[in-house]
Amino acid sequence: MPKRTVTVGQVVHVEVRVSNTGDAPTLVPNTVSTASGGFAYLELELTDAHGHSSGGTVMIADYPPVEQSDGNAAAKLLGSWTLLYPQTSLLFDIPIDKATFTFLGKPGKYTLSAAYASNGILYGRNTLGLSKELLSSLPYSSWHGKVSTNEISLTIVPPNKTKK
Repeated sequence: MPKRTVTVGQVVHVEVRVSNTGDAPTLVPNTVSTASGGFAYLELELTDAHGHSSGGTVMIADYPPVEQSDGNAAAKLLGSWTLLYPQTSLLFDIPIDKATFTFLGKPGKYTLSAAYASNGILYGRNTLGLSKELLSSLPYSSWHGKVSTNEISLTIVPPNKTKK
């Protein structure tokens, strides 16, 4: 579990690594959001030393209707998905602060945990606007599921007491 010490009010940058540990290339979302409803999202939880959960912000993405058309399929697909080959990874930086979790606004020892989730390329109305037939005919499958991430131990200190 990586350890971090930050000053009250500082933004905490969480590194999210999405890796393909399988044997076949797989389509994965090329963005990660803290709002559910996107192609990939993080469910974050911050707890204090006593196991109490910080009141987090719940964000839900709502997307406008997309015109269904298989035109410009490659551009639509590559705008939101990446082909991840075996033994390769994508790295994302997710900033969080006291607007996300109230505990980050006061000194203490905390544990940040998360789950990474994706519903896959065929989920729901797919905001790509591509037909289910076209998406089903792709030579690669898309990853879908939910996995827990590593935990991060955070120490929040008052100003002028930061140790790195």
